[in-house]
Amino acid sequence: MPENKFPQVSVLMPVYNASRYLEAAVASIQAQTYPNFELLMVDDASQDDSWEILQRLAAADPRLRLFRNPHNMGVPRSRNLLFRNAAPESEFLAIMDSDDLALPERLSRQVSFLQSHPQLQGVGSALDIINEEGQIIASRSYECEPARILRQALTANPFAHPSLMLRRSLLSSVGHYNESFRSCEDYEFLMRALEQHALANLPDTLLQYRISSQQWKQTHLKDTLSATLAIQRRYLFRRRFFSWRGLFSHGGKYLLYLLPSSLIMRLFMRLTYSPGRHSEP
Repeated sequence: MPENKFPQVSVLMPVYNASRYLEAAVASIQAQTYPNFELLMVDDASQDDSWEILQRLAAADPRLRLFRNPHNMGVPRSRNLLFRNAAPESEFLAIMDSDDLALPERLSRQVSFLQSHPQLQGVGSALDIINEEGQIIASRSYECEPARILRQALTANPFAHPSLMLRRSLLSSVGHYNESFRSCEDYEFLMRALEQHALANLPDTLLQYRISSQQWKQTHLKDTLSATLAIQRRYLFRRRFFSWRGLFSHGGKYLLYLLPSSLIMRLFMRLTYSPGRHSEP
């Protein structure tokens, strides 16, 4: 990255009943080596003490900006509120979840990559998977090359959403999250983005992604499956995305409705996660 060239980054974090992990998530952004960022957080009418924690943290750090929904509005609306309130001078928007941990070089590496690849509209990364206690239990990598990402987009979401950094200009062409989706709003948004633009992933691990028994995708797994299939049907036969692998993968997913949710989750983890660098025996 050129010396003294630090474009503004807005890190966007929706918060709902996240008091157990919130301080660590915020601290991981505060510890970034990249200097020029703001952290926007919206409390979605949490029922725990998340709002009190946010107020205390923001009082000690002017880079933190807070918003609060008057009632629970859901993740898509909360993320869109943050999009609208990002600083006008921000060139990049970084997605972050309130229970994950960003590694210190995340923002720096992603800004540098996007500056070096002006043809790309966003970049994600590989993940470490951590459990509720913060132990690394697995890892997950993603396809990095834009052309390969397109070919695999109808097999599964080709990005770890909370690892993404987007150019602000992307929103002008694809819009915001579709608020009619209760889940998979990230996949739907990214398919719209990929329909017009190229995005990539870094092979490096820049985020620790937490899995827990309380996550929406675990407690509403078949709702997530239904949303995934609905999104894929929209793009299944479009030339930009079509592949026989994607077609057969889509058809096979309908069989998952016959399985219990617990088995579906175990199959997903077996197929997509690799053993962690420090996983338990």
